[in-house]
Amino acid sequence: MQPNRVEDDSRFKKMAKNARVSLFFLVLILLATFVSRAVFIDKIGANFIGLTTTIVNIVGFLNLAEMGFASVVAFALYGPIHSKNTVEISAIVTVFAYIYRRVGLVVMTIGIVGGIFIPYFFRSSGFSAGTILSTYYIYLFTTIIGYFFNYREILLVADQKNYVKISIFNSLKLVKLGAQMIAVSYLDGKIFWWLGLELFSLVAYAYLLNLKILQVYPWLDVDVRSGKNLSRDYLIIYKKSKQAFVHKLAAVVLQQTSPIFVFVFLNLQVVTKYTNYTIIITALTSVITALFDSTNAGVGNLVAARNLKRTFGVYWELQVSRFWLAGVAAYTLFSTIDLFIGAWVGEKYVLPKPVVTVLVAGFFITVARKTTDEFISASGLYHDTAAPLAEAAINIIVTMVLGKMYGVFGIAMGSVVSLLIIVGLWKPIFLHKEALGGNVHIYFAKTGGFLLILIFSAIVTTKIGVVRFGSQGMLDFVCVSIQRSAVFGAISFFLFFIFCDDMRILSRRFRRHVYLKRG
Repeated sequence: MQPNRVEDDSRFKKMAKNARVSLFFLVLILLATFVSRAVFIDKIGANFIGLTTTIVNIVGFLNLAEMGFASVVAFALYGPIHSKNTVEISAIVTVFAYIYRRVGLVVMTIGIVGGIFIPYFFRSSGFSAGTILSTYYIYLFTTIIGYFFNYREILLVADQKNYVKISIFNSLKLVKLGAQMIAVSYLDGKIFWWLGLELFSLVAYAYLLNLKILQVYPWLDVDVRSGKNLSRDYLIIYKKSKQAFVHKLAAVVLQQTSPIFVFVFLNLQVVTKYTNYTIIITALTSVITALFDSTNAGVGNLVAARNLKRTFGVYWELQVSRFWLAGVAAYTLFSTIDLFIGAWVGEKYVLPKPVVTVLVAGFFITVARKTTDEFISASGLYHDTAAPLAEAAINIIVTMVLGKMYGVFGIAMGSVVSLLIIVGLWKPIFLHKEALGGNVHIYFAKTGGFLLILIFSAIVTTKIGVVRFGSQGMLDFVCVSIQRSAVFGAISFFLFFIFCDDMRILSRRFRRHVYLKRG
C-alpha cells in the first residue's frame, strides 16, 4: 500500500474511533439532557433556567481574553506530533500553560469586578441578589478552572485523542444530571443543590482529566515556571493569536448574544422557550460534529505534509459528506422539531414557524461551514481579521434592529444574515485563494450543485406521505423523524453518489476501512 494511503487510512481510523466514542456518549447525554430539562423546568421553573442560560452566555464573553490561543497552539502542535518530537511538544504545552495561567488571572479579575453589576442587570428578573450572584460566581469559577488546570487537553485535541476527554467529561455529566434531578425533586434548597453539583462536576473533571493525560503521555514534561522563558522561542504563537482573537470575537458574538438579546427585548421565560430550540439544534450539531471532530487534527497533519493535491481531495470528501449530513439533519429538524417540543415540554413552548425556519437555516450553515473552518485553522490562516469583525458587526446590527422590530424572529435573523455573507461567501473564497490553489469557481460550482441536490430531495420527500400517530406525542415524533430522515437521506445520498465524484471516493474509503477492520 502507498505511504500516502496508509497515512490517510490511519487518520480515518482515528476519526472513526473518536466518532464512535462521541456518538455513544452523545446519545446518552441527549436523552439525559432532554429528560432533565423537563424536570428542571417543572421543579425550579422556566425563569431560573432562563437566568442560568443568560448568565452562562454573559460569562462566555470573558473567554474573549483567551484570544484564540488554543486554536493557534493546536496548529503549532501538528508539526511536532507528525514528527514525534516529544521535546518540542512538551515545550509548546508549557508555553500554553504559562499563557493560560495569565489569561485565567485576567478572566478572574474582570469576572469578579463585573459581578458587582450583575444583580442590576437582572433587577427585573424576580430573583434575589444572592441567588443571582451565586449563580454568576459559580459559572465564573467553573470557567476559571479550565485556564489553570485543563491546559494539557490541547494535546489530546491535536493528537486525535478526543475520545479520552469526551469519555471523562460526559461520564461526569451523566452523573451530574442524575444527581441534579434527584436534588431538585426531593431536597430543600433546590437551586443551591443544582448549582453546587455544577461546580463539583467541573472540579472532578479537571482532576480526572489531568490524571488520565499523565497516563497517556507519561513523557509530557510541563513546568509552568519556565513558560515565560520558553515563550520567547514561540513568538509566532503570540502573533497568530492576535489574528485569531478577532475570529474568536466573531464566534463569541454569534454563540453568546442571542439569549442575552432575547432577555433584553423580551423576558426570561422567552429565553427558556428560545433555548429549548437551540438546545435541540446544538445537540444535533454536536452529533454531526462528533462524526468529524477528530478531522481537525487529521486535517492539521495533512496540511503539515504539504501535499496540495491530497489536501484538495480530502477537503471535498469532507465537504460533500458534511453537506449531505447537514441537509438530512436540517430537513428532518424542520419537519419534526415542533412535534418534539410539544411532546417534550408542552405546546405552549412551540415557536412560530418563521422563527423555526430561520433557526434551521442557521443550523445548516453552521454545520456545512465546518470543513472550510477546519482547513483555515489547520493552515494557520488567521490574518484575515476584517471578515470576523464584519461578521460580528453585521450580527449585532441586524439583531438590534430586527430584534426590536420583530422579537425572536429578528434576533435569529441577525445570526443567519452574518453567516450567509461572511461564512457562505467570503471564507470559502479566502481559503481557496490562500491554501487550495485559487480554484474558487470550482467551489461555487460544486456547492451550488450540492444545494440543488438537497433542494430537489426536499421537494420529493415532502410530496411523499408519512404514517402519523395522531396525538401520541413522542411516538409520533419518532415515527415521523425516522420516515423523513430515511427517505430524504436515501434520495439525497443516491443523487450525491451519482453526480459527485467526491462522494464515491469517500464511500470507497469507508468500505476499505470496514474491510480492514473486519480483517
